[in-house]
Amino acid sequence: MGLLDSLKSLFAKEAAEVKDSLQTAERRANASLDAKERDLAASPEDKLAQIQAEIDGGDDSLAAVRDKIERKTHLADADEELREITEPETEPDAEPSAEPGPDAEPGPDADASATSESDDAT
Repeated sequence: MGLLDSLKSLFAKEAAEVKDSLQTAERRANASLDAKERDLAASPEDKLAQIQAEIDGGDDSLAAVRDKIERKTHLADADEELREITEPETEPDAEPSAEPGPDAEPGPDADASATSESDDAT
């Protein structure tokens, strides 16, 4: 009879688990119905307070996005400040000179003047 006793205990354990699951589901359903009944019986002021509480409680995901955005703008500001510190400042009043320096490459006009001078020499 050892086999029958093991099957009986196995079925008893399974029955206890099913009963516990059903009780848990019943508690959840009752809690949900109670909440809906409270919502239906609530006054408009209570409904507004409840909605405000839900809005305040649900702001965590938006706060995370806002923190990301602020962090990126702070990083961008820090990068710009770093560039301002590390780059040499140029004076906006100083204009580049029109005269080419000694190391400047001759432009297309320089070739034309050179050939006209050689034509004059002949």
